[in-house]
Amino acid sequence: MTQTELGDWTGMGREAAGRRVRELQKLSFVADAPARSRVTVTDLAALRRYAFGSGDSDSTSA
Repeated sequence: MTQTELGDWTGMGREAAGRRVRELQKLSFVADAPARSRVTVTDLAALRRYAFGSGDSDSTSA
C-alpha cells in the first residue's frame, strides 16, 4: 500500500499518512519494506493497543 493509498483509505492526505507511518516506525510497530512502497506490521498487538487503547506507546502495558 502506498502512502497515497493509505491516506485515501484513512481519509487523510499522503503527507499526513507518511507522518503517521514514521511515528509508528519510531514506536517499532511497523517497518518499511526494502522498496519503501510497503509497510510491514512488526508488533500487531502493540499497534492494536496503541490504536484502540489508551494510546500509550509502551508495548508492555495492558
